[in-house]
This record gives sequence, structure tokens and C-alpha cells, in this order.
Amino acid sequence: MKNIHEDDAKLERLNEISYMLNDLSFYMDTHPADGRAADWFDEYNAERKEILEAFEAR
Repeated sequence: MKNIHEDDAKLERLNEISYMLNDLSFYMDTHPADGRAADWFDEYNAERKEILEAFEAR
């Protein structure tokens, strides 16, 4: 049962990160010099990749 709840939490986090990456992409289109946004994008993208890799490894 615990795995199902962990999976749900990971999928929810994946959705949150994907939404954030989408918003950051739009923001960076209009604010290309904002280095913080690029850093956040890289951090969220790395976390997204980790979650996806964990699901793919199953």
C-alpha cells in the first residue's frame, strides 16, 4: 500500500514541476536576462528527470 501512496506523491510532484517549468519557460521568453529563473529552471528540470528515471527504472 505504501508504494501506491509514494507513487501518487511522486506523480503529483512531477505535475507540479512540469507546471513550474512551463511557467518558467514563458517567463524566460520575456525576461531572458533573469539568471535566477534559468537557475530555477535547471533545478526543477533536474528534479523532474530524477523522478522520471525512477519510474522508468521499475
